[in-house]
Amino acid sequence: MYNLYDKYREAKLHKKVIAAVMLILIVPLLLSCSTGQVTTRHKENIVWPNYPGSKPIIKFINTASTPEGLLNKKIGFLKKIWYFITGKATDKFIKPFDIFVRSGRLYLTDTGDMSVYAFDMKKKSYFVIRNFDGHRFILPDSVAADKNGNIYVSDAIAKTIYKFNKTGKFIKKIGQNRLIRPTGIAIGSRHNLLYVVDTIAGKILVFNLNGKYIRSIGGVGSKEGLLNHPTFLTVNNGRIYIADSMNARVQIFSENGKPIEKFGKRGDSAGDFANPRGVALDSDGNIYVTDTLFNAVQIFNRKDEILLTFGRTGTKDGEFMIPEGIAINNKDKIYVADSYNARVEIFRYLKKNAEGAKDEK
Repeated sequence: MYNLYDKYREAKLHKKVIAAVMLILIVPLLLSCSTGQVTTRHKENIVWPNYPGSKPIIKFINTASTPEGLLNKKIGFLKKIWYFITGKATDKFIKPFDIFVRSGRLYLTDTGDMSVYAFDMKKKSYFVIRNFDGHRFILPDSVAADKNGNIYVSDAIAKTIYKFNKTGKFIKKIGQNRLIRPTGIAIGSRHNLLYVVDTIAGKILVFNLNGKYIRSIGGVGSKEGLLNHPTFLTVNNGRIYIADSMNARVQIFSENGKPIEKFGKRGDSAGDFANPRGVALDSDGNIYVTDTLFNAVQIFNRKDEILLTFGRTGTKDGEFMIPEGIAINNKDKIYVADSYNARVEIFRYLKKNAEGAKDEK
């Protein structure tokens, strides 16, 4: 008797036959393409500064619009065929927003698909956090990780910091009754403290890593020590560097909240700001600041003097469309979230050349 089981087997057979036929048709086509004439794109050597006789200090390395691209990992031939047959596609960045690097790992928020990527750069692997404990991110702005690999994510709309373990398992919420619009976050490793920017309140709220509130820094205003719509921040060698965005400047505080110095003003000359956002430091202590209106990254030395600007408006390599977060690893590799180009751009600080340039002065 022709029963449901026979129909099931027949359906499975039809699927296998269809897949086999498609494979037979596709493989020769792909092989013919791969064995024919190949046009190789030779990347231009993009560096800054680039005038005759100058020594380059910043070099463009690569751009990545997918997780595999960020890991410099190629998709295999058979996997491409399988993706074609099944209709499955790899993850693609939609609106990368903030980046954090630590101990060979890189973390990236994507506000376009409300997700957070966690990369192991050595193992060339990654996982994505989207749904957890019955929740889903609404607007994951910023990300950081502590020395144990625990991941902290600020959600500006949920008014909460979410804490996960190193494998992405949800642990707890932090600050949900104190925050109005949490954006940038950073970890102060000296005292194991979590620093959270509240953009609307114009403050930095400080918690321990278990979520206990300790104190706040700042307040709304334009005087030294006050903030106007601050966004991203980083903590380095006992100092807090924060993009005081609507005041068009960067402010530096001690870890206990004492104002130390500030630099920048609204304008359109080198060293001025329009909308400063991401902040990071290289191994020489130079300060990098992204500007979403200038579509560039400006570099300042330890004396807060402008050293160099790189990038410009556009979609080509080394160009930006609203650069947001920036992070620099311990090998001076620079990662910039090129938000509206849906990609991460990668550069390198050429430390030896910079030292040589200083010696020549």
